[in-house]
Amino acid sequence: MARMLRIEYPDALYHVVSRGDRGEPVFLNDDDRAQFLASLGEAVEKTGWRIHAFGLLPAHFHLLLTTPNGNLVSGMKWLLGTYTARFNRRHKTSGHLFSGRYRSQVLDPTLPGIHAEAAAYIHSNPARAGLDPAQSQSWTSLAAYLAAPDQRLAWLATSEVFSALNLPDSAEGRDALAHHASPEPSPSTHSSWERFRSGWYLGGDGFRRELLDRIAVLRTPSSAGSVWKASAEQQADRLVREKLGELGWQEHDLEQRAKTDPEKVRLAAEVRRVTPMTVQWIASRLHMGTRNTLRNALLQNSKGVFKTPPQPPPPLIDQQKSEMASPHRNLSAAPAAFEPGWD
Repeated sequence: MARMLRIEYPDALYHVVSRGDRGEPVFLNDDDRAQFLASLGEAVEKTGWRIHAFGLLPAHFHLLLTTPNGNLVSGMKWLLGTYTARFNRRHKTSGHLFSGRYRSQVLDPTLPGIHAEAAAYIHSNPARAGLDPAQSQSWTSLAAYLAAPDQRLAWLATSEVFSALNLPDSAEGRDALAHHASPEPSPSTHSSWERFRSGWYLGGDGFRRELLDRIAVLRTPSSAGSVWKASAEQQADRLVREKLGELGWQEHDLEQRAKTDPEKVRLAAEVRRVTPMTVQWIASRLHMGTRNTLRNALLQNSKGVFKTPPQPPPPLIDQQKSEMASPHRNLSAAPAAFEPGWD
């Protein structure tokens, strides 16, 4: 099975979820939760993370965080490893505590209200899981949001959530935030929250393209999975559009020209050479029929059948007529470049 992709870059915003190994508890009591938050505070000092929200449930936790230094992986490795060692030491156990891979959903920070919406989802998680409301609220960052600034965890970054709600960090603003964080959301809010439950990113098409561009530089021949595939497709599609521009073609020209049009065959060979896309994908994208049709055309191209033919030299101009017609008799122009095959 392909490993889950980790996307890292400066100022990335993530919704992170990490679960206990085999669904077992990672917090047995309040001391464990306090120890985790202490470890999280140390991680903030080491990494420069901005923690916008957290939620601690018995068998998993949620984080909403920004990584100014693009260091999610190293920070999570330290946090999970450190807390596991402290948990095992406290409870006289050993071995893994968390499942092998945590989930990290990349969020578009420019989406209106995204910080507040993600925080509300995290804050409501314990109540929606059926935990006691009074107890569960104390182990989410909502309790800190509703407290005065000098009573909060020093490392909790609250300004983005208040700003997203257009609320001041005052008594009145905190009261309004408490109302916004109702554990019983409206049907529309509940539907919106479903976006945080699946998917490797949350944002529009432009954000997705930006992420796929970042992924492209990380891809190797052995890369697998739907995200890698999407990145490769974007790279290949961009190459096709660039080549169409060089040829002066439009998209409809691909459909109207013959399946084995020489220019299309040469374009297919280029896409095949520099991208990991399959013959089937290329044949479909360039309107070249079946993959067998394209394979045969590529084979013929490798034998030189579709090579660009040499162009004839430009017609000679009668030197005497040219000089008589032009007042600039001593000026001449050299060709911009040698034509192929005429060296």
